[in-house]
Amino acid sequence: MEVMPFVPSGKKTKKKREQSVRRATGEALIDHVVMRAQLAAQLAPGLCLPVCVLVQRVLAKTLPARGFALRLGSLHVLSRDPETGSISFDPRNPDGTTPAPGRLPSDTPFHAWLEDSRGELLDPSILVTLHAEGYDVDSETYVHGGGRDFDLQGLRFVYEELHELELLGVKESEEHLDRAVSFVLTGEPHAHNLGPNFLDLAWRVPHRA
Repeated sequence: MEVMPFVPSGKKTKKKREQSVRRATGEALIDHVVMRAQLAAQLAPGLCLPVCVLVQRVLAKTLPARGFALRLGSLHVLSRDPETGSISFDPRNPDGTTPAPGRLPSDTPFHAWLEDSRGELLDPSILVTLHAEGYDVDSETYVHGGGRDFDLQGLRFVYEELHELELLGVKESEEHLDRAVSFVLTGEPHAHNLGPNFLDLAWRVPHRA
C-alpha cells in the first residue's frame, strides 16, 4: 500500500489549507487523514482507540458520503509460521464470556477500527502494534480495504465487533478532539499541544426488558 507523505506549506493560510484537504478525494484524502491523525495521536503500539476516533471525526467532515463508523471488539492475527505464532486482542474472558459491566482494566486487550458504509475496513494502527510485537510487517503503512477476514503480509486478520463494548469519555475529550481535528485539517495547533483526552471503554450494563 503506497503512503503519500504530507508536506506542509507555510505560504498557505489556515483557511486555504483546510479547503485543500476538503478538495482531496478518495484514497488520497484517506491517506492524508490517516498519516496526520497518527501524528496527532502520537501513535504507538496499543493506541488504536484515540487514532480511530480522530480519523472517524475528520472523515465525517471531509468524506461524509463514505460513512466511516467506529467499531470496537476483538482482533485475532493468525500466522501460518509456527515460529512466529499468533496474537489476539480480545477483551472477553478466557472462556469467551463477557466480563461484568464496567470500565475495562488498563491492561485489557481489545481493538478498534473503522468501517465505511460499503463494509470496507480501515485500520490505522494495527501494523504499528504488530511491528512492535516482532512481526515482519511494514509499520509505515496501514490496513484499508476488504472485510473483517483477510490475508495481509503473510498473516490472517480476523476482526469481530462486540456490541457489548461502549465508548466513554467523549464529552470530556471534546477540547482535545477539536484541536486534533484542527491539526489534521490545517496543521494547527502543534500536535504535542492538544491537551488531554479521556477516551476509554466499558462493558455495557445488560438491557433488561
